[in-house]
Amino acid sequence: MITTTDPVAFAGLAHEWDALAERCGGGILHRHGFLRLWREHFAPGETLRVLTQRTSDGLLTAALPLLLRRTRIYGVPVRELSAMANVHSGRFDLLAEDPPEAARAFLGVLVEQADWDVLRLIDVPHGGAAEALLEAAGSAGLRSGRWASMNSPYIDLPASWSKMEQRLRRHFRANMRRRRRRLSEMGEVTSDLCDGRDHSILRARLDEGLQLEAEGWKGRGGTAIRQASDTLGFYTALARQAGSEGQLRLWFLRLDGQAIAFQYALQDGTRYLLLKPTYDEAHGAVGPGQLLMEVVLQDCIARGLLEFDFLGPGMAWKSDWASTGRPHDWLYLFRGARGRMVHGLKFRMAPMVRALLAGRNR
Repeated sequence: MITTTDPVAFAGLAHEWDALAERCGGGILHRHGFLRLWREHFAPGETLRVLTQRTSDGLLTAALPLLLRRTRIYGVPVRELSAMANVHSGRFDLLAEDPPEAARAFLGVLVEQADWDVLRLIDVPHGGAAEALLEAAGSAGLRSGRWASMNSPYIDLPASWSKMEQRLRRHFRANMRRRRRRLSEMGEVTSDLCDGRDHSILRARLDEGLQLEAEGWKGRGGTAIRQASDTLGFYTALARQAGSEGQLRLWFLRLDGQAIAFQYALQDGTRYLLLKPTYDEAHGAVGPGQLLMEVVLQDCIARGLLEFDFLGPGMAWKSDWASTGRPHDWLYLFRGARGRMVHGLKFRMAPMVRALLAGRNR
């Protein structure tokens, strides 16, 4: 087992890392290029703690990318080993050919390191390899905990659009027909896709989509991509990288040539990953975001894709299309006296306080 703290050494793992991800079924969100861009833009100065495992002949068989940082949990200062991930990551997981064996090996080393109190992995999907860390925690002398985060909707795509329509509620199908008719009465309705292969037009299309997002509620709330330099840098770099690799999908719905809905997405093999959707609120009455969803789903089905992954938490508009979700958790490990104290606060005291407050509000 090797612990990598040097960014140059981490960069040198790219080819092996992606080969491991391929063997483990990991997609774009777990590949080295995505993680490298994430670190460069969201954590450029933070301390790396990348755990890797190899066979005796040097084959990389497991990897866990972490950051060592100082933070507070319920006001208590802690030294935290955290996943190399945030709300822009979609999901996170351990890469391992043999998760239980890798978990035991990694924890065997971590318990000997005295510079951390809490290990936190965010948005690990149920059944993910990282759950093996919780199973191995007891024998490693560590307390652990699981905190439910999001139930991320997705669609198992059928073989035809007619079969997809059969899954949709009758009332929703009728609404979509009315929306299409009303929008067509306003002018010429078109849709187009930028896959980013032509970098000469990529920046203009990306700027157009991000400007549309900034003009809506995200802009008013200060959470639009363009309003934070690190977030803008990440999505811009990701668009260039994914475009070069044929994985970028920037979809637009237009009225008389003007963009009224936009999706920033990635195609990960036979899966479509929706990272950022937005629409023009001035045309909200005709549901341009949902009309663009229809266009994109028709395209995904026609090209033989197998899954549409909405990413992120469940929302009412997603439930119009998806009836299934993928639960995710935050996973915690705690070491030492400070870790045990925080474990008690988070998994004993906090639930008791929430239950007490809920009882008072009834």
